[in-house]
Amino acid sequence: MPAFYFAAKEVPVNAKVYNQTMRNAFHAKGYKGQHIIFAVIDSGVNPVGWLKGKVRYSSLFPATDTNGHGTFVAGQLIEWCPEAAVLSYNVLPNGTGKVSDTNAALADILKRVKADTSHQYIVNMSLGGGGSVVNPSIVQQGKLISQLVDENVPVCVSAGNDGKEAKLDVWPSCFHDPVCVAAINDNGAKANFSTWHNEMDVADAGVSIKGLSHTGASGVYMSGTSMSAPNVAGKIGLIMSKYYTDNGDWPSEPAVYDTLKNNCIDLYKKGYDPYTGYGFVYMDGSVGVQATYGICAKTTGNVRIRQGASTLTTSLAVVPKGTPIIICAHNAGWHKCTAFIGGKCVVGYMSTKYVKEAK
Repeated sequence: MPAFYFAAKEVPVNAKVYNQTMRNAFHAKGYKGQHIIFAVIDSGVNPVGWLKGKVRYSSLFPATDTNGHGTFVAGQLIEWCPEAAVLSYNVLPNGTGKVSDTNAALADILKRVKADTSHQYIVNMSLGGGGSVVNPSIVQQGKLISQLVDENVPVCVSAGNDGKEAKLDVWPSCFHDPVCVAAINDNGAKANFSTWHNEMDVADAGVSIKGLSHTGASGVYMSGTSMSAPNVAGKIGLIMSKYYTDNGDWPSEPAVYDTLKNNCIDLYKKGYDPYTGYGFVYMDGSVGVQATYGICAKTTGNVRIRQGASTLTTSLAVVPKGTPIIICAHNAGWHKCTAFIGGKCVVGYMSTKYVKEAK
């Protein structure tokens, strides 16, 4: 993939706006998480708000979420994939829990995955704790996560919220096999609380995220890598939903991971870094197209991004020279693309002669 570096200090990266744009694009094409079950290992999930009719429960744990954390996370997932379901595992009934309970949840998910051929499972673990790398319970947790990944079940985990470097002492964050997610501010900068280490994979919005409370109120806000992980799990749900709708089967977990990596806006330091991983995942839902990066390259003046692939269609915005662009589809004489103008995403069409692919 052509390397195009979006430095947060140079180009405003409005992560929340980009996420809404990505959701809208996938939903408009009919990709909404059909046949997907999000297994949420958290503080429980209450069937309130847009979660009504979406929540299933494991008999191993209490159902009710009295903390609010799990309901909020599940609400994020269903915003991304409104036709998916949630399978709740309340391993943090009072906001804290035991590694053994988390392992029991993982083992139950693994059992269900092997028995249920009608659904695709995705696991979200917005939790974490410390412990020795040789602790038997920690070792067992790593094995269970690896077994799920071997069954083509993506597992998303939050990086942690202490703002420090983790040195094989924060779990499940430091395991190799799950997708570990850091938190960024709206402008693409790493959130100051986001834990970092060499197993970081990607980063997503995690500061002042608006969502759903366990009582059903929809105007609450939370911050943390706990909010970043379900953003990426939701994106995985859309990617897998698209693949299933287009091909009639599910992609492998390695293929999903490569799709994430290959559609990242680079952040923080050029290339991979332990703070934001490969960067911020952005796609527009185009069929069979991998996004590439470019800039508006007109030598003088400005060009326009338009509603359709014709000079006669409505102008959506003026695109100044040098504006970062994600090229989502190639057409004869036109690129379907997303231009980043004033910190906002504008999706439309631009003439190929004014778009230069970044090298």
